[in-house]
Amino acid sequence: MAERLIDRVKIIEGERYSDERGWLHVALRRSMLPEEAKLGELYVVQSEAPMTRRGDHYHLRANEWFTVVSGHARFECLDPSSGERRHISCDSASPQTVFIPAGLGHAILNLGPGPLTVVAWADAPHDPADVVPCDCSE
Repeated sequence: MAERLIDRVKIIEGERYSDERGWLHVALRRSMLPEEAKLGELYVVQSEAPMTRRGDHYHLRANEWFTVVSGHARFECLDPSSGERRHISCDSASPQTVFIPAGLGHAILNLGPGPLTVVAWADAPHDPADVVPCDCSE
């Protein structure tokens, strides 16, 4: 049986080190990535207001990794071919990185109560021709 696209989403446990100066959050290490993974771009997603959404699209070619560094988020995933859905809740207290494969619709919902900051990494630079809008909400 072929692997379903929604089953390719991976949650990678991160590491956070804290002391009186603040914290260091290790979202990804080379050893956590597939051998063929390349750096396309690294970016930060900021959402100020609770219940705001970012995304609602999928990429034809780019894979992405997301980690919440401040706040509480729900990643809403949608396989546009099958209609299958998956929700993943993450917050800055539990460092995790969510892998979203190319072809899977995704949106980030700020669950609040305050701002949300997410660091994201794509294995290809942004290309508007690679972005396909889709509604990942239910």
